[in-house]
Amino acid sequence: MSLADALDNEGARRKGPTCSVSGILAALDDADRESLLAAFASTQPSSAIARALATVNVQVASTTLSRHRRGECTCG
Repeated sequence: MSLADALDNEGARRKGPTCSVSGILAALDDADRESLLAAFASTQPSSAIARALATVNVQVASTTLSRHRRGECTCG
């Protein structure tokens, strides 16, 4: 495989376990899902979002949220 082929394939779906953020989004009701998506689109730090999720018993690492926000997770 050439470098050009590897770079072209970089946009392909990433392999690995399912992104936990997609599972969280699927489990939330519509209002909470919209709130979380709005937080992702904001400049609010992922650490603050993780703390807010923890208050409603959703445990997720801020690094996981950051990866999802950057589009570097398996949702990609």
